[in-house]
Amino acid sequence: MMCSMIKTQKIIGVSILCLWGSACQPTQNDTTEQQPKAIHKTSKPSLKQQFEVWREKQNPALLQAYHQYVAKHLQHPPSEFELMTNQHFMLAECEWTRFYVPPRKYWNNIIPSLQRIEQLQVDGFFQHYQVTSSFRNPDMNTCVRGASKSKHLYNYAVDFQVLDAYLTTNQQKEKLQRRLCQFWKKEGKRYKMGLGIYQENRFHIDLQGYRTWGSDYSQKSSPCLTL
Repeated sequence: MMCSMIKTQKIIGVSILCLWGSACQPTQNDTTEQQPKAIHKTSKPSLKQQFEVWREKQNPALLQAYHQYVAKHLQHPPSEFELMTNQHFMLAECEWTRFYVPPRKYWNNIIPSLQRIEQLQVDGFFQHYQVTSSFRNPDMNTCVRGASKSKHLYNYAVDFQVLDAYLTTNQQKEKLQRRLCQFWKKEGKRYKMGLGIYQENRFHIDLQGYRTWGSDYSQKSSPCLTL
């Protein structure tokens, strides 16, 4: 009888502790089993990986012909990736327009701008750069709400980024901008040069009219008018 009473008291005591939350906790093994499984997210392919996928679906002879046409006019021509990829940020719905080969009638249009950038490199304005955007097809221009008369539509314009390792401070970046602005002020009219200056050492050059603009695409934001 005494044993039955003790057992009953133990059962009641454990039940009360369970209600209070201080007992009946799962063991370590139980906790491990109840943890949710980790969700493995697949990373988005890089632009170069996306380009390779796009490239595999294109006419290789056409891609090679365009690249060779540009290469014969330059000492150090851009890669196929640089010539045919718009590397700028764009909304997801516009991504399908990112890669493109310009029509043959526009191939020659890009040569003067690329030669001007290459000459700036030779003259010591910068050492390393990459082309980030050139031709912009009409679908892309509409999707990204580009200017209706953008020089990119006809393959006249080149956006590029200077990659020199020393450009780590605002002072150094402003010095580069100042040098390019000085060139534009001195030689821009002769070359009919358009110079856009953006953030992160990114620039725009075309030879379709003497003008300048800054990060908001307006003349008033160009450092060339304040430096």
